[in-house]
Amino acid sequence: MAYLLEAVGIRESDNDVYIALLGVGEAPVDEIADRVAMPIATLRRTMTRLARAGLVTRTASRPTLFTAVPPDIAVAALVGARRRELRDLRAAAAAFDRRLAALAVTGPAGVVEVIEGDEAIIDHLARAQLEAHEEVLIVDAPPYLSGAPQRNAEELAMLARGVRYRCVYHRPALSTPGHFDQVSECVSAGEQARALPSVSMKMQVVDRRTAMVPISFDAAETHSRLLVHPSPALDALVLCFESLWHRATPIGPTRGGGAPGEQALRDLLATGMDDRAIARTLGITGRTLSRRVRGLMSGLGADTRF
Repeated sequence: MAYLLEAVGIRESDNDVYIALLGVGEAPVDEIADRVAMPIATLRRTMTRLARAGLVTRTASRPTLFTAVPPDIAVAALVGARRRELRDLRAAAAAFDRRLAALAVTGPAGVVEVIEGDEAIIDHLARAQLEAHEEVLIVDAPPYLSGAPQRNAEELAMLARGVRYRCVYHRPALSTPGHFDQVSECVSAGEQARALPSVSMKMQVVDRRTAMVPISFDAAETHSRLLVHPSPALDALVLCFESLWHRATPIGPTRGGGAPGEQALRDLLATGMDDRAIARTLGITGRTLSRRVRGLMSGLGADTRF
């Protein structure tokens, strides 16, 4: 249960002494100590705190006598002091918030964070996607954290919620076993996908408010990422993605129907992959691929495959 002066920051023991003194009137320390059953040394410290809080007054005579200030006067003064403290605290918090905002724009620590370790990187990438509201931009290229491309379950979930995905793929990586199937699953769910003959970088940008890129674009996996917050650096990454996007070739379901195997062949041909990579992706021989391509061209009435 709350005690009388708790709301204005007075200790419970000090509150008890003040209440006791209200019933005594004017009294010396030893008399007050007897009444509240408190050692005199402890009581002296209590009376000093009460005097500083404006709850008691003391005489200059010997022995010193203490008198409790009436509650209506004392509490009103304490409430006013607490309001001033809260006002000062709000002002200090607002000033600190402005400093943090300024650091986020101008200070290196506010623009970029370093994320270390595969588990932390994977967690940040997944969490950022799940917090997306509008669009996720991805440049997909090796090396991969786990050594091979992985199914993006977060993307499938967010596509179902209406978040747009635009992804640019490093074309040779699409021939990695299972990777084209993973991409096809996402494209069927609504992803807009394109491919380039070679991509020497990778990134993930969410709602144009955060981006994650490797510390280095060298061939070796660094197991570290830079998390970039709103800044000119983030704007530059978005511009870089748009440049890659406009240069890339669309991949995905083609029009005209056809059997599932024929559809997959069309999709792979659309990526610009060479025949060996396409055959490896489909799990067939080069001779079988050539026969299927000729059959597809014949069915389409095309003289060339381009």
